[in-house]
Amino acid sequence: HCSSGPAACNRETGACTGGCAAGWEGGSCQIACSGTYGPNCSTPCGHCYSGQVCDRFNGDCPPGPQRCDVGFHGNKCDQERPRDVSVTVTAVNSTALHVMWTVGVSGNLDIIDSAVRYRRNGNPDWSSWRSTGVAANSGLTTISGLEPAVAYIVQVRARNSLGWGAPGLKRGTTAEAPPGPPRDLQATPTSHNTVQLTWQPPMKTNGVIRSYTVQYGRSASCGTPEFSEQVTTTDNSVSTVVDNLVPYTDYTFRVRGATSAGRGDFSNCNATRTLEYYPTAPDIQAFSDEHDCNCESPNTPRPVQLR
Repeated sequence: HCSSGPAACNRETGACTGGCAAGWEGGSCQIACSGTYGPNCSTPCGHCYSGQVCDRFNGDCPPGPQRCDVGFHGNKCDQERPRDVSVTVTAVNSTALHVMWTVGVSGNLDIIDSAVRYRRNGNPDWSSWRSTGVAANSGLTTISGLEPAVAYIVQVRARNSLGWGAPGLKRGTTAEAPPGPPRDLQATPTSHNTVQLTWQPPMKTNGVIRSYTVQYGRSASCGTPEFSEQVTTTDNSVSTVVDNLVPYTDYTFRVRGATSAGRGDFSNCNATRTLEYYPTAPDIQAFSDEHDCNCESPNTPRPVQLR
C-alpha cells in the first residue's frame, strides 16, 4: 500500500519509496493503522467518545448519539475552544501595563477575537472584559488608567467559532510615582536650638518611601515662609530632629517624601519658635569724661559693664 502505488514498492525488499498510503504503516506498508490515521498512520485519532477508534483512512470518529468526548467537536472530534493561554505582563509606567499573550491550543480553528480584563490584587471585583481586536494566536495590548505601584491580576482569553476558551492569568505591578504630600506636620521645640518634627505618611505613597526631606528657615509665620535650609533622612521614618538652630527664634518647616520615581509634593507649612536661653555676655563699652573737672584722672576712659 505504497502512497505512490505499486510502482513505488521495491520488488526485492518490499519497502515503499515515499511512504505509505492512508491507513497503512510499516516498512512495506502492510500494517493497518490503530488509533491513528492518514498516510503512514502519522496523525493520532481525535477525542472519540469513550475511547473509540477513529477511521484509519480519514480520521472520522464513529457516528452515534454522542460522537465526541465532552468539550470536543467535528467529525474527527479534534476541534475545541482555545486553551493554554500564556500571558506576560510588564509595566509601561506608573499608570499602564503592557500585556502580551500566546494561545497554546487554538482548537484546530482560527482565532477570531481575544479579550482582556483585570483587577487589583486583593480586590475580588474584575473589570469588564474588553476586546483587544486581535484575531491571531498571539497579541499584545495596553491597560491604562491604573494606579502607581499597585499589583494587578490580568486575564486574557481567546475565541474561535466554538466560543471563548479558558483564560490565562498573570500578575503585574505598575511603576512607582512621586508620592503625595505628607500629612499633619507638627513642629515642637525641644530646646533652645532643636525642634522635633513629626508627620503622617502621604495618603498615596505611590510606592515605597525611601526618604523624607525637611526644608526650614527663619521666618515669623507660614504667611511669609523662608526655606533656606534642608535636611534629608536616610529612611522612611516619620519624625526627625532639626538642630543647630538659633535660640528664641521663629522658624517655618515643611516636608516631602521620595520614592524611586523622585520627590513628591510638600506638606503643609508649620511654624514654631525655639526655646529661650541664657543671654550672651554684654559688650564692654569704654566711656570718657565730658568734663575733666569731675574726675581724678581727666579724659581717661573707664570701663563700664552692663548686665
